[in-house]
Amino acid sequence: MRKLATFIGLALAGLLLSGCMYKVSDRVPKDGIMTQDEVKFPKADSTWSDDGRYPSIDDLRKVQVGMNKDEIRGLLGHPHFAEGLYAVVEWDYLFNLKQSADEQDVFCQFKVVYDSNYTARSFFWQPQSCADIVGGATQLAVVQESSRYEFSTDMLFDFASAKLSPEGKAQIAKLVKAIEMSDVADIKIVGYADPIGSQEANLALSKKRANSVKNEFIAGGIPAQAISADGLGESVQMVICEDMPRKELIKCLAPNRRANVTLIEQ
Repeated sequence: MRKLATFIGLALAGLLLSGCMYKVSDRVPKDGIMTQDEVKFPKADSTWSDDGRYPSIDDLRKVQVGMNKDEIRGLLGHPHFAEGLYAVVEWDYLFNLKQSADEQDVFCQFKVVYDSNYTARSFFWQPQSCADIVGGATQLAVVQESSRYEFSTDMLFDFASAKLSPEGKAQIAKLVKAIEMSDVADIKIVGYADPIGSQEANLALSKKRANSVKNEFIAGGIPAQAISADGLGESVQMVICEDMPRKELIKCLAPNRRANVTLIEQ
């Protein structure tokens, strides 16, 4: 029986990875931008997550246009339906959202739609009133065009530091010039850290790094009100490194020390 259960689990995992189980919406455009009328939600009782889970409202509010699948998964976990993980452009979740202590929880479905490069472009709620509980970028059903820049923080910062390096300032100065010649309306900055140290310290460091980048944009003449900055700590790791001396470990984990800048056009 145990072997059978293991086999079934592996088979299900294979289907999830391959994305060959079923399609939800009839047609998803390459740019991932859809309207509420165009999307379809899976039946709530087809989830593998039983009655849904209680997400962190703060994490839901951090979901934003331009994130990749690893970043969405770092905030919300694996999707709760069997449409697949990688070779798909829709992820669906089933959430219980808490309002106030004296009100009943709200049962909500949440959909992320990706473009052909697997970058998050649109978000949808069912019922739509769930968006008012959460707020943030997830209120948007249709999003604007965006461009995404990812900086290795080895070029921006020293290890365990939030002070921008000269090379980092030069990178940002080039981006500021590009922004001045474009129709960018909003800039979203997300900082990350490697897993060396405590989760609390890494979260604080990632936020300081994001704010350092934000301050450099402001120094370059970008209005502060057009920029948001936040950190996700060690929640989304690009590489996993284990069992090596500290010096080699720090070098190996370099891809995890990064900052993402998403430019959203008007």
